[in-house]
Amino acid sequence: MERTTANHDVYQADGNTAKPYAILLDGTAVELPTGNLDSVRINGAAGGVRSTVSDLLRWSHALMTRGLPAHEYIDVSRHRLKGCSELFHTAAIIDPTANGGTNYGLGLVRQTTPAALRLISPNRTFFASVLGNNSLSHQVFSHHGNFNGASCSFYLLPESCSAIVLLLNAMGLSEATDWIAQDIIRTLFEFESIDVIKKAHDCVTQFQAWYKLKIQGPFETGRLPASTNRSINDYIGTYRLNGYENFTLWFQPHEDNAEKMELIVNNRPNQKHVLSHYHFDVWEFALASYNEYLKKGYGTYESYVEFLISFQRHTDGTIRALTWCLDGMDVVFTKRD
Repeated sequence: MERTTANHDVYQADGNTAKPYAILLDGTAVELPTGNLDSVRINGAAGGVRSTVSDLLRWSHALMTRGLPAHEYIDVSRHRLKGCSELFHTAAIIDPTANGGTNYGLGLVRQTTPAALRLISPNRTFFASVLGNNSLSHQVFSHHGNFNGASCSFYLLPESCSAIVLLLNAMGLSEATDWIAQDIIRTLFEFESIDVIKKAHDCVTQFQAWYKLKIQGPFETGRLPASTNRSINDYIGTYRLNGYENFTLWFQPHEDNAEKMELIVNNRPNQKHVLSHYHFDVWEFALASYNEYLKKGYGTYESYVEFLISFQRHTDGTIRALTWCLDGMDVVFTKRD
């Protein structure tokens, strides 16, 4: 593998990299800041690995070629991934409706068709058609990923020693790499025909409805009336996650609006949020429209509560900590100054 790295500095020095984009409601592409996630900083998705189609195909070959050590990783003779217990049964951690022949572990989903193959893709919420109902069964290993203007679909088909690697430098109202991969698999295995273009168009409407249902609607109805805004100076300062000194939230006054403040995460320019008062000791950085949500790269935020910062006070009234819901978990940051 020649151009795969988890080192941010190596990535930055590479002059041939794809810029990330968000696709808005009207189809317009808007460039997003390049994400800073990597192996030596907090919250590095998948270890912060950046790669290429060529390198991932080499890795796929190593996994599926007998005689190479990596082949044992996905031995097709086993009923589940090597080293993975029944704790990785998909019904427990991914999809409660998944059949018992599906499991997940060590970065791959293992399935036997007929199956709905997009178990980790964002499209899974809106489209779960089963492929291969009227065909011979095939084993499929897969993984999907998306982050701030980029998405990927990765499939291994060991019986034919085939691999599908799709990398895309854009995110919109559904995951395009997933649609393309499904169509390729359907063609390879001669599965029943599915109108992928129509399904993708249907997803656009469903994604818009999802934003109103899960983000915009609950945010508007959750605000409590007649709450009082405290002094912004109460909240200004540095907050750290206990045990992770490098995970820092810094709150400062807004330069142009005395009723707002700014949140900066780990001193990253692309992690700067403008906060408005929501109610009581709760502040918010929710967005006015779905387009703004996409432009900001908030595609991984799936609940309105993730846009709320709740502060807690000591008995003397001073701020002692805050709570921020991250990926469904309330995370507490302690005030340091």
